[in-house]
This record gives sequence, structure tokens and C-alpha cells, in this order.
Amino acid sequence: MKTIYLQRQGTSDTYNTNNAIYSQLGFIINVVKYRISIVAKRDTSTDEAPRKRIEINYQFTSLPDAFRRIEKEIQKEFGEEITISDTIEMYCHANHNCGGDKYLAVCFYEKSTETIRLYPENYCLVSFKNKGTKEYLQMDAATAQYLPILEKQAKEYEKEKNWHCHKNKSKEFLRERFAWLIGEDIKKSNNEVRFYIADSLIK
Repeated sequence: MKTIYLQRQGTSDTYNTNNAIYSQLGFIINVVKYRISIVAKRDTSTDEAPRKRIEINYQFTSLPDAFRRIEKEIQKEFGEEITISDTIEMYCHANHNCGGDKYLAVCFYEKSTETIRLYPENYCLVSFKNKGTKEYLQMDAATAQYLPILEKQAKEYEKEKNWHCHKNKSKEFLRERFAWLIGEDIKKSNNEVRFYIADSLIK
């Protein structure tokens, strides 16, 4: 049985599976103010039939009540057994402060070693010890598979340092966000990747 974590969209009462880790699901779940829609994806190259769509226009009194209904509908309409976690995935790194939302953390920034590390193997992906340079990508045979992701997100990290909204942010904030960017890219490439649930990406 697969556990699915819905992601809040902004600060609203809207939750869905449009996050990176579920990019390969066969359906999309949307919950808007506790009203539900479930849309089956289709492979447009082979299937021209309309996608199956389930609309449940009912005002549920709580998110867990809505989630239990989703589980039943997915089982009935798609023959898949899933569990919707009551934990909501954080929408974006430090973008909104919504109490109770969590990170599904694939990697983290370790302050004591100034490194970004992969969970659960604890491999070093990035080391900031080469101060004053951008040569912080630390590759060996165990982590070489992540190099394309790291190079792409390193460019994003360098670009974001100059964003107006990031100019007064701490070094730890920027490095934690770098860890989040890497983690989101890894999740997008592998929706079976292991993660842990955390309030922060800094250890």
C-alpha cells in the first residue's frame, strides 16, 4: 500500500499531488476547501479517450475526513490501495509559514561539516569548505549519478543569491534552500526515493 502526501498550495486551503515526488502517479488528486476532484492521467501518445474524472462536491468537516473518502474512491475507481497521510507537505522552502506542514526531506544541510548530505546514505553531495570558490560539488563513485542534478541546481543556487528577496537572508537559509532544490529535483527523477519527515532541512 502506497502512502501519499498531499502538498499545500501557498497559504490556501488547496492541496494536491502536483509536487515532485508524485510526478509519475497515474492520477491527480485535488482538495479545495475540503471538496475533492480526482483526475486520471492518460498517455496522450496512445490513449485518446477522455480521462476519468471524479468530482465530490461535498463540504467535508476536516481534511482527514476528505482523505478517507479519497482512499475509498481510488480503491473503487482505479483498483489501487493508497493511504493519504494527514501530514501536509511543505509547499516551498521557507516561502510560507503554515503550522504543521512538513518537508519530505531527501537531503539536508549539516552545519557542523558545511555539507549537503543525501538521506539515508549520508553521502556528501555538496561541500562549502572550498570557501571563496564555486567548486563545492564533491563527487565520488557513490554520488556521481547525481552530478547533472547538482550542476543544474548549483546554477539556480548561484542565481538566487542575487534575488532581491534573498539578499538579506542568512548563509544557513540559502544553503538550506539549496538542499531543498536538490531534493525536489531528486524526487522528480525518482518517485520511489526514500525521505524523512522534518520541520527543517538543517541538522
